[in-house]
Amino acid sequence: MSGIAAERGRGVSHHPVLRILVQGAEFCLNLPDVGRIIPLSALHPVPNGPDYLQGILGLAGDCVPVIDLARRLGIARAAPYTLDTPLLVCRRQGRVGALAVDQVLGVSEVTEHDAQLADLFAGGLPAFIAAVRTPQGVVLKLDLVRILDIDLGFPVTDLELPSDLLAACRERFGSEQDAGGPQGEK
Repeated sequence: MSGIAAERGRGVSHHPVLRILVQGAEFCLNLPDVGRIIPLSALHPVPNGPDYLQGILGLAGDCVPVIDLARRLGIARAAPYTLDTPLLVCRRQGRVGALAVDQVLGVSEVTEHDAQLADLFAGGLPAFIAAVRTPQGVVLKLDLVRILDIDLGFPVTDLELPSDLLAACRERFGSEQDAGGPQGEK
């Protein structure tokens, strides 16, 4: 019996997460929150909008805000997006948006035990809800409710990724190489 099959037999629930790459950093989100993945297309600009709001996309009769996930997380963008840039059309708690990311890495199955440090993120830290151990290594799980919350009526601030958060994850889980991260993938 495989490890996943054995865990399911013990009542441990599994759920899929979609792993993505943003400016060299790997993140994940719940796969059921992603309705589809489409290529970047023509956007309608939003004058005086926050810098992470790239524009509005017309999609199947709906208007969908397109968010540059790197900018939303306060990560500097090294190169502009291209027409090959994937957009993740997401929906969470009534909010809808398309996240522009650099690359979709794949799907991983995780358990509720794989999501850790939720208390660290509960205090209003950046748009993350947990550190998640995947077969490929530890990644931060995105809080789509906060990321998709675009308020054009108030001053906008980035959701910065503090260095002490990354250090806490490394201390708790070890380095990416120890966790089988990108350097250890085959």
